[in-house]
Amino acid sequence: MVRWLGVALALASIAMVTGCATAGSAASASSSSSSSSSPPVDSSLRSSASALDSVSQGEVTPKGELQGPFPVTRVVDGDTIHVDTSQGDLKVRLIGIDTPETVDPNRPDGCFGAEASAQAQRLLAGTSVYLELDPSQGDTDRFGRTLAFVWMSRQEMFNLIMVQQGFATEYTYDKPYAYQAEFQAAQAQARAAQTGLWSPSTCNGVVRNP
Repeated sequence: MVRWLGVALALASIAMVTGCATAGSAASASSSSSSSSSPPVDSSLRSSASALDSVSQGEVTPKGELQGPFPVTRVVDGDTIHVDTSQGDLKVRLIGIDTPETVDPNRPDGCFGAEASAQAQRLLAGTSVYLELDPSQGDTDRFGRTLAFVWMSRQEMFNLIMVQQGFATEYTYDKPYAYQAEFQAAQAQARAAQTGLWSPSTCNGVVRNP
């Protein structure tokens, strides 16, 4: 009887030691898991990241009717193109942006103007685009050019992309236009990132012709 009692006590002691070790391991694992896990991400930061992703892709929802598509027949510079319509050739001046001068024979090229023209060539030459007019800006400017937003697809606006990538500055001629807030936000981001003409190694934001 005494011998069996001794065995029972020995088994009980082993069980207690094993239980303590298991509990200790579980607590250690739990502590390790807790310390290695990342803190939760603020939902507002996720929303901001999503907004930045959308902007970086040049995506914006059209606010007016898109007309076209029209083949691009000529890229004059970063903010002026020609398209072919059923009524013939149409010279288009892009609303809301300005790129440095490159085609005025009486003035030297503006800083980053050649780069802006080259980017417009890369994105638009040989393609077809949609045009969106803005009633607040009128149909044409004083040079007879049609004023429009140029869309590369029904989701991507060329005007906005040029501002985002630092090839153009936001430009309000007289009255606010439909996408003014979006363009100004894109310019602020490009300036903060020192992108394109905002870089100290290019124009440092000074793009006006002498």
